[in-house]
Amino acid sequence: MAYQEMNENTASKEIDRINGLFDRFLVSNGYNDLTFNYNRSDLLLTIRKVDQRKHYFREFHNIDMSELKEISSLCFWLIKFKPYRIENDINSLHDSINEKFCVYLIIYTIRNILRLNNLDESPINYFSEEYIYELTYSLKFRDISKEALIYWLKQLLLCAV
Repeated sequence: MAYQEMNENTASKEIDRINGLFDRFLVSNGYNDLTFNYNRSDLLLTIRKVDQRKHYFREFHNIDMSELKEISSLCFWLIKFKPYRIENDINSLHDSINEKFCVYLIIYTIRNILRLNNLDESPINYFSEEYIYELTYSLKFRDISKEALIYWLKQLLLCAV
């Protein structure tokens, strides 16, 4: 079956969901004083790329995309298209805001998977600042394929278990 692009209503709901996560990311990291904007067409393209990947998994592998694979795909495209921008960042301290958001999404997702499976989520709380920096740096400066990102997140989850 050929891929059918998601309708505007579904896409708008997904944009709202991701923007809600971005708001939580800003608050949880103490970025309350920052004003952000996003490029709607870049975020829409990101969402559609993830939706296409979900279709690919259903169509060619006959499986639904797991939450971990979906967040990997979302992060991959967020890093490529960089839809989020900080408007009032005078010192350019947050020039990696999309990558930092992806690290937040990764930790948030792993924590949710652990919680849903009644597993101890405390190991995820012990990621050092150095490790978080390394994750952010890798997402920003290293070429990481979609498949490598999926594998990387699976390994993070296994380390947390």
